[in-house]
Amino acid sequence: MLFDLYTVDDQEDTLAVYEHWRKESDVWDIHFNQPYAVKTGKLMEEAVIGDLKQYMNFVTEI
Repeated sequence: MLFDLYTVDDQEDTLAVYEHWRKESDVWDIHFNQPYAVKTGKLMEEAVIGDLKQYMNFVTEI
């Protein structure tokens, strides 16, 4: 439903992504299985240091 990309002050190599989905299963079952997401995920895994999962933080409430 919503996608925003932010820079982080004084951290030129850091980006924050905010996504809002109707339900969590849409992310895991639909979004991450789309060709663009599979390709982007592979590029991100090559670009980050260590395991990509350490950079992913999920919030269910604000």
